[in-house]
Amino acid sequence: MQDGILFDNILITGDEKVAESYRQSAWKPKFEAEKEKQKAEEAGAGLSDSFSNFQ
Repeated sequence: MQDGILFDNILITGDEKVAESYRQSAWKPKFEAEKEKQKAEEAGAGLSDSFSNFQ
């Protein structure tokens, strides 16, 4: 493996119901949290950029 490559939430199954259940209980909450964190970081970066020329 190379640095910076991560594997997370891997599920191997032949049952579609199990896969959907796992997606709803494990993957989706984490995905939503990461999406909100990214939005907050982007908003924070935009705010700091607006003050970068302030003296």
